This record gives sequence, C-alpha cells and structure tokens, in this order.
Amino acid sequence: MKSYLKLLLLLVLLATQGLSAHPMDEWFVNLQVKDGHNLEGVFRVPADQVQALTKDPILFLADSQPIAVEWTDEGLDGDGRSKLKLTGQAGESIRELTIRIPLGLLDENQSLVGFLQIDSQEPSTLLIPSAGEGVFSVASAQRKPPSVEAFVKLGLSHIVEGYDHLLFLFCLLIAGGTFRHFLVVVTAFTLGHSVTLAASVLGYISLPSSLTETIIALSIVLAALMNLWWLDADGDEEASHSLKSRGLLAGGFGLVHGLGFAGILKEIGIEGSGVVAPLFGFNLGVELGQLIIVSLFFPVLMAIRKWSKRVVFLKGCSVLAALIGIYWMLERMGF
Repeated sequence: MKSYLKLLLLLVLLATQGLSAHPMDEWFVNLQVKDGHNLEGVFRVPADQVQALTKDPILFLADSQPIAVEWTDEGLDGDGRSKLKLTGQAGESIRELTIRIPLGLLDENQSLVGFLQIDSQEPSTLLIPSAGEGVFSVASAQRKPPSVEAFVKLGLSHIVEGYDHLLFLFCLLIAGGTFRHFLVVVTAFTLGHSVTLAASVLGYISLPSSLTETIIALSIVLAALMNLWWLDADGDEEASHSLKSRGLLAGGFGLVHGLGFAGILKEIGIEGSGVVAPLFGFNLGVELGQLIIVSLFFPVLMAIRKWSKRVVFLKGCSVLAALIGIYWMLERMGF
C-alpha cells in the first residue's frame, strides 16, 4: 500500500510540473505605433516573472534596427499581474516591427498575446509562442483588421494548452464509454461555455480571473470525486441519475469554464462592440480543438470499458485528477 501511495504522489508531482493553467499565466500586451516612429505599450505579466523580464528584456526592432525602450512598473492590476508601461522611439518611420522573445523568458506553455495598433487604424492580432519571434508589417497592419483565422488559431491553441479544461472533461468522460454518455457530456459542456463566453465578452457577465480559475480547478476536484462516489464494484455507474448529474455538472461548470475562455479575449481588448468576428473565430477554434481531442479520446474510452482492471484504473485516475485539481486550487488562491 505504501508503495502505491508513493507512486501516486510521484505522479502528482510530475503532472503538476509546468501545468500552470492559462489565462493567468499568459503575457498580455497592447502595443501602439504613433506618428510612424513612436512605440508605446502596456504589458501585463505574472508578477514572479518581472525580474526575468528586466534582466533579459523583449527585443523590439524597427526594420531590423533595435529600438531603445524604457520600462515603467505601474504595480499590480486587479488579477495580480504586474503592469509594465513601455515607451520607445525609432529613428525613422517604422515599416516593419519585429518582436523577439528571448529563450527562457516565457515558460514552455506561455505565449505573448495582444494587439498591435498603428495610429488610429484597426489593430492586428499578436500571438507569439515562448522563445518565438513575431514580424509585423506596419503597412499591411494599417490595411488589415484582425482576421477570423487569427482568432480561430488563438482559440485552438487555448484549448489545446488548456490542461484544466481538458482534465475536467477527462474526469466526466472517463467513467463512460458509451456514445450517449459522450454526447451528453460534451454537448452540455459546449453549451455551457459558449453561453458565458459570449455573455462575458459582450460585457454582460464579469468575474475576477483569479476567482474564475479557482472555480475551474474546483470543478475538476468535484468531477473526480463523482467518479469515486458512483463507481460500483464492477466499475459501472448507476447510469440514470449519474449521466444526468454528469450532464448538469458539465453544463453548470461549463458556464464557469466559458468565463475562463473569455478572459483571454477581454485581456487583449476584445469586448463590447465589434466583437462578432473575434468571438466567432475564437469560439470556433475552441470547439474544433475540443472536438479533435475528445474524438481521439473516445476509442480509448471504449477500450477501457472492456478492460478487466477498469475499476482500479478509473479510481486511480480520479484520485490523481482530484489531487491535481486541489494543487491548482491552492496555487490560484495564492498558497
């Protein structure tokens, strides 16, 4: 028994390394080029990474020439991120702006997300992965608003790297194995998060990001405990009330997960009027990513359902998921 406990603790430690969930760990930025050569911007970054940014700052280049920039720390925002103001000036009008992120500045699962706006023109979307580089043509940025395709990619990357959202779904799906179970859970979760994603971006609902992310972690714990509570000795659930409860849990907490999805759009300034294309593209990306992942997972569910050790495996996975959820809850509460 002790060896199993040690193995379980080891798996929890391994699973939680590097799985800090977004959007609290994303770097958000709004950049502006004014009068052709003045660069201004506001970065909002995790407070524990400010020192790393000052030691090895992001490099800005105008037509391959470095721009001397100054950083001003404006303290913490409402979500506990550090707010840093950036100012710089290029020698001549900027035709092509390069943003270069040093290796190791961002964690592997982080990215720089935001907008680049040229004077009063429509902004262009920024999405740069860790240790990456973004090159933006100022001339083309003046002509093109953010594309639906850019937001589809943003939504797709958000769900693929959204370990907390995926783990919640995993907990609800793993004890099933039938198409009906699969359909009820996925549909309920999709409806739930789609409603609040739209409502939040349109400005009808608002919750602090830290509270939203904590509740999302709680949803994982409850879904995992549900598996432990309702699995009988054969590894089967009491189907009628269990499936209904799972559908309600998926839909109910899906509402909170939708607020989490909306956070990244609101952080980069997408809310209120003019949100139709970004909202449609982002939600489409989320749904496509979710559909791909759960479709790949469904054959695994079918195989698990026929496995003689199913009940032990399900309960072990559920305990592991619950511990990861508790870890995330404590982390997001500041412990």
